[in-house]
Amino acid sequence: MHLRHVLACGVVVLVCAGASAAEPAPPPREVVRFNVRIISTDKGAIEKLTLSGDGIAKPLDLKADVAAFEKALKELATKHKGKSFALTLEVDGKLLYAHVVELHDATVRAGFTVVSWALLDPKKR
Repeated sequence: MHLRHVLACGVVVLVCAGASAAEPAPPPREVVRFNVRIISTDKGAIEKLTLSGDGIAKPLDLKADVAAFEKALKELATKHKGKSFALTLEVDGKLLYAHVVELHDATVRAGFTVVSWALLDPKKR
């Protein structure tokens, strides 16, 4: 069943498999943090993507190229295999929702399943 069918029925079932008291907790994994700054045009298109974070000496200017963005994330995921990722995408608030979805899909295809979104202007948060 697709998620949209589940949501249309109004039924959501969550299954949690937790460790028992006898099992030791797994060791914490190292967290690697990345940040993507997204600047958009006045009409809401992507103007500039800048990727920075752990292991990136100089922020990468990816222009408005979503394919290059996805490729860079895949390379980082491969480089830091076995670690947890914290990815934050900062947007300026003018970005059209279609581009938000496009960027989010690229992050998931690259292996980043937990993504945080934030507005660049803290006054608008």
